[in-house]
Amino acid sequence: MSTIKQGALAGIRHGALAGIRVVDLTSAWAGPHCVSLLAFMGAEVIKVESRAKLDLGRFYPPYKNGVPNPDGAVWFNQMHRNSLSVTLNLRTPEGIALSKRLVSVSDIVVENFRAGVADRLGLGYRELVEVNPQVIMAAVSGFGAYGPRSRWVTYGMHISNMSGLMASVGFSDTEPVSDWVEMPDPSGGVAGTAAILAALHYRARTGKGQYIDVSELETVIGFQPQGIMDYVMNGVEQGRMANRDQVMVPHGVYPCRGEDEWVSIAIADEEEWRRFCSTIGRPELARDPRFSPASARRRNEDELDALIADWTGQRTKFQAMETLQASGVGAVAAFTNADLFHDRHLAARGFFAWDEHPHQGRTRMPARAWQMSETPLSLNRPAPMMGQHNSYVLGELLGVSEGEIKELESREVVR
Repeated sequence: MSTIKQGALAGIRHGALAGIRVVDLTSAWAGPHCVSLLAFMGAEVIKVESRAKLDLGRFYPPYKNGVPNPDGAVWFNQMHRNSLSVTLNLRTPEGIALSKRLVSVSDIVVENFRAGVADRLGLGYRELVEVNPQVIMAAVSGFGAYGPRSRWVTYGMHISNMSGLMASVGFSDTEPVSDWVEMPDPSGGVAGTAAILAALHYRARTGKGQYIDVSELETVIGFQPQGIMDYVMNGVEQGRMANRDQVMVPHGVYPCRGEDEWVSIAIADEEEWRRFCSTIGRPELARDPRFSPASARRRNEDELDALIADWTGQRTKFQAMETLQASGVGAVAAFTNADLFHDRHLAARGFFAWDEHPHQGRTRMPARAWQMSETPLSLNRPAPMMGQHNSYVLGELLGVSEGEIKELESREVVR
């Protein structure tokens, strides 16, 4: 296990992963999401990057005041908080050699290159285990490390499409709809984090590292068991169901007062249906043979949706949400980004934390998705500027002299 030197990580000593060092060879979203979770849990994450080939995340808007700047891309700065940055040009043999030296004093390596790229660079698992027999290496890719499509070029939308997700999202009379969030990327990142934590536990018991192969495609397919099993058992291919559900009814998104304002309502059983009818001032609907039991509601779902929309349309989305939730009915407004930022529940949980970045300034940004009583997640440092920690990584960790660093910079090995 690595030993964190003081200096760069002052204040990050009590997280669940304190003392663990991660070499971050990732870019864009899937891999960075994986390492960001490790960093929030206290690991020392060192991002290896280069101006010779910028991380895609450093291109993505928004930028402060709309002015593009690789050090000011909010996407990157949110994803890489708590991380360090060292600039090593992996197109040079010396850059590869220095990366291997860094791996030799680290615990984990995470990459999300296309399958085969790490091997061609000389940074594949077989090469890295020679310099660090206990290293844990996680590769997060679209199709996984092997198989006939493993080396295909893919992005989140492609995986959503191939996984069958897009075939089930949207309305039946329109084309498939992409999930703009591109769920495969963060899902693959979370899967990688979970596997890394399991590998750390295994190494603590056995002293052995291992290679982790994460397929974003297989991760997303695992979220859709009903559709796959309906085909396996019954030969039925489920189509796009819009906002409706196979069990809960009503189950939809309904218009509210105002422009483009909506509330989602889902009812699971007859008791909740009776509460809903009473709350909207229509208790007789609970006894109406058109809408009771659930099988009848499903047969008359269009008529039911119109009745519900008449009630929601007279209220704001928040009025509808609060009124129904007060009666124990599942209802939530369709939040905008602005609604989230000002939401009292998230504020009470401290979800938006202050971040002070040299280019971005003082801003509140999403912090963490869970809390831990003994080893709380921490936000101790803004995302790094490119090469901000070259002296620490190359000098303190690897013992490269200041003169050698300058010479490496002159030859664009450190760039």
